[in-house]
Amino acid sequence: MMTRFPHGFVLTVMSDDHPGIVAAVSNAVESLGGNIDSCSQTVLGGYFTLIMIVSVPEPIEPEQLACGIRGAESRGAGYQVLVRPAQVSDNSTEEVAERFVISAFGEDQPGIVRRFSQYLAGKDINIVDRPQDKHTGLYRGFLIFHSEVKPNVKPFSTFPLCGRTDSQIA
Repeated sequence: MMTRFPHGFVLTVMSDDHPGIVAAVSNAVESLGGNIDSCSQTVLGGYFTLIMIVSVPEPIEPEQLACGIRGAESRGAGYQVLVRPAQVSDNSTEEVAERFVISAFGEDQPGIVRRFSQYLAGKDINIVDRPQDKHTGLYRGFLIFHSEVKPNVKPFSTFPLCGRTDSQIA
């Protein structure tokens, strides 16, 4: 993973959702002379979650960054913050693999996400993004398993998912 500065961290923040969270977190990173190298965020059930790769020019302890983020709370929301060192490199050697999207539709039931994810893991397929909101849009009341995956397989391999019922995926 490439970062602007040599000292990288994975930063996660969770809070009740409200305006100003990203502004507060990015201000705290900037106050340390840092850079936000990558970011993903979402809101689930009224909770805001954020994961960032940040880098700073000088060495600091992860807890120093976490304290800076906690001190930047907006509206007294009480951020939950976790920071850990990230492995950074000067040049990316990560192989760019083709990604695919898998979508499955059906009635929601306990264990369906576990069964799908175990099946994919058993085929050495990594789920790299899994947005889901089963209570909106045309599919209200139906589980929408929608994942971006990066398989560790040859490009033209196929997986026998089509036509299987969820009880057959285990």
